[in-house]
Amino acid sequence: MLGKADLTSLQETIKKDVPSFEVAFKEGSALMWVLALLLSPFNPDFSSKYITTWGTKVYFPSKQFFLDNPVNSFRILAHEYVHLWDSKEHPTFKLSYLFPQILAVLPIIGFMVLAGSNCWVAALPFVAYVLACLAGKLTRVLFWVMLVLLLGGTAILAWWLTGWSALVLLGVVLFLGPWPAPWRVKWELRGYGMNVALAQWMYGSFTDAYRDAILPQFVGPAYFCMSWSRAKVTASLNDFCERAKSGELQKEQPYGRVFNLLGKG
Repeated sequence: MLGKADLTSLQETIKKDVPSFEVAFKEGSALMWVLALLLSPFNPDFSSKYITTWGTKVYFPSKQFFLDNPVNSFRILAHEYVHLWDSKEHPTFKLSYLFPQILAVLPIIGFMVLAGSNCWVAALPFVAYVLACLAGKLTRVLFWVMLVLLLGGTAILAWWLTGWSALVLLGVVLFLGPWPAPWRVKWELRGYGMNVALAQWMYGSFTDAYRDAILPQFVGPAYFCMSWSRAKVTASLNDFCERAKSGELQKEQPYGRVFNLLGKG
């Protein structure tokens, strides 16, 4: 059974590949509080159950969460190790992870150019969203009511001040929809591929129940419905399992490094 010493060894291994790597905690972090607020309508468990990599820092919910269950923390940190590795090896990692929703900046820029001195109106949809998120801390229904009302008011004001240029802002809504995100799926499959591999290496099997527990991360709201195909995700997770069984996955990094830490290599 993995213990705190194994968790320390994993941290040291990651730090060799990513010298600026650090384990941090969402509890008490202003940045994570803001992110939790912005994501609360779609991922209310962001602060209590999810681990977030920001730059080279891996944020756990709390220090107690991190230390109380070394096996779980090892598994999670190994997952985030894949993201840190991919971010280092692929310069486009961050932008591709956010695609296509990152394209929402284009209509904002276009509107600001067209609106001239009234370009400040471009900030109002974001303000409306933040206010709706604050209201949504009471109930999710209130979030949607507030969001519709505030965005409606923003649209009227934008039209009054800028005329037809306000139509450009509709592109923001279009791009921020829960569209399939192929690169995000690719990177998260590599991350969850580590989970699959650990299940196979540590317990000798990757069960259908575990696979079905992972699937909602891809097709549900937690990662903004990044995949619309359960079948493709299922096939990819099964492929990771087969490669972990055959020994092929151990030839890839950082999977091989984690495999060696388990004393399997």
